[in-house]
Amino acid sequence: MDRVAELVLVYLSKSMAFTSGLVHNVFFVRWDRVSPGDAKKVIEQVAIARARVDGDMVYVAITPADHEPPAEAERRELADALPKLLSYCSCVHLVMEGSGFKHAIVRMVAAGVFLVSGKRGQVSPHDSAADALASCNHLARPASQILAAAREMKLIA
Repeated sequence: MDRVAELVLVYLSKSMAFTSGLVHNVFFVRWDRVSPGDAKKVIEQVAIARARVDGDMVYVAITPADHEPPAEAERRELADALPKLLSYCSCVHLVMEGSGFKHAIVRMVAAGVFLVSGKRGQVSPHDSAADALASCNHLARPASQILAAAREMKLIA
């Protein structure tokens, strides 16, 4: 396989952890826990990745099914970072993994928030990275190639 991962950035600290990486023109973030200042760190990494991508860049954030929701301050910080994120990326896909009623309700609430905020079409919730990429018109390579590389990099399950 040719080298499809152009940039891998991993950030781990005592108070939080997320893994991020750029696969062609898709920037993935896999959250473990959201702590104060994390949104700023992700935006800094997106800016670095943006400098390496010609054309559209896509952002995919993944929250595992067993992930605890962030506290109010962290939710606000993530929401406040969205305009900056959209200045770097053509679209933002939020993957909330998990099946069942609880996870479906979380995705429905997120979709409603995006609709009311005027971000629908630019920001969308999904239940898997595959679903997110299938709905995206800005991919530089076939979704199957991007997903295979992301799996290899442990950005998606």
